[in-house]
Amino acid sequence: MNNGHLFYIQVIVEYIETAYKENKFYWMSDLEQHENVPRTPISNPNKPPPFLIRRPDLIAEERNNSNIFIMGEAKTYNDFLYDKNRTSSQLDYYLNYLKNKPSGLLIYALPHSLKTRAEILIDKKKERVEHSRNKIYSSY
Repeated sequence: MNNGHLFYIQVIVEYIETAYKENKFYWMSDLEQHENVPRTPISNPNKPPPFLIRRPDLIAEERNNSNIFIMGEAKTYNDFLYDKNRTSSQLDYYLNYLKNKPSGLLIYALPHSLKTRAEILIDKKKERVEHSRNKIYSSY
C-alpha cells in the first residue's frame, strides 16, 4: 500500500475524530494503529450469491449503541481515474451494505481535484439504493 493511500485513510480518521468528538468507536483500518478490517463477504446488489469479498479501507462502529456505522474508502488520483471498474464495484457493495444500517455513513477521501467526479458517481449510485428504508450519508 503506498503512502498516498495511507494519507487519505488518515484524513478519514481525523475527520471522524473531529466530527464525532463525543462518540467512542471500534476502529478497523489499514493503518498500523488499528486492527485490520476483516475480510467479510458483502453481497453483490446486482447478483445473487456467491459472495465476493470487498473490504473498505476503514470501518468505525460506535461502541455504546452501534447507531453509527462508518465505512471509509481512500483513493489516490490514479486509483480513482484508472481503476474505474473496481471503484464502481466497491461503491455498489459498500452502499448496498450501508443501506441496512440505522445510520450508515460512507466517507470517501481522495484528492480535491476529483471531488466533483466522486460526488457525481456516488450520487448516481445512491439513487439506486434510495428505495431502502435507511438514508445513506456520504462525505467527500
